[in-house]
Amino acid sequence: MANNIFLSIVTGVATTASTAVLLFLINLVRNFWLERKIKSIITQTEPTGTITFKNNKTVYDFAGLVIRNKLGIPLTVRSVLAETEERSGSVLSYLGPTFGKDMYPVRQSDYDNPFGFVTLPPFTNGRWGMDGNSYHHSHRVPQKLFHSLKVSVQYLSFLKNPKIMEITVTKESVFRDINGLVEEANNALRLQNASEK
Repeated sequence: MANNIFLSIVTGVATTASTAVLLFLINLVRNFWLERKIKSIITQTEPTGTITFKNNKTVYDFAGLVIRNKLGIPLTVRSVLAETEERSGSVLSYLGPTFGKDMYPVRQSDYDNPFGFVTLPPFTNGRWGMDGNSYHHSHRVPQKLFHSLKVSVQYLSFLKNPKIMEITVTKESVFRDINGLVEEANNALRLQNASEK
């Protein structure tokens, strides 16, 4: 009788321990796979912008980038920061959804929250960037060009724990339109300063 009770206890403890180890390993492998996929998605962001021509000059109405959630889980973008070499930078604002092949727009309810985080449901995408007119009026001296992008994202692990990761993107093509807007604003400031002298 005592042996049966002892055997039942040992079996129960062993089963619980092996289940916990199995769940831990599944969570570990899934998180490793997800973090690689998320890093791949973020480093493949695409530049986007709208340009108009005024007085034979290129004018950026908007410049930014598109982040696409190609995963089957929600991905929360906490912040997007464009940085210069001196580590100063500009936080890019969420400017709304974009449309693309096999991608769906983000609904208002998906990103309307008090922290400004944007949750991209599975297979959706969104634009982050700077409004050209606002950027021109907010800077009085020429600005440095951006050289890196820091994106902070959050996802839920297999065990439903929130995991946060920060990804740095240094691919020059991502900054094409953003740096074009900065150069345009810098040129306008130089012309304005020259005309005032």
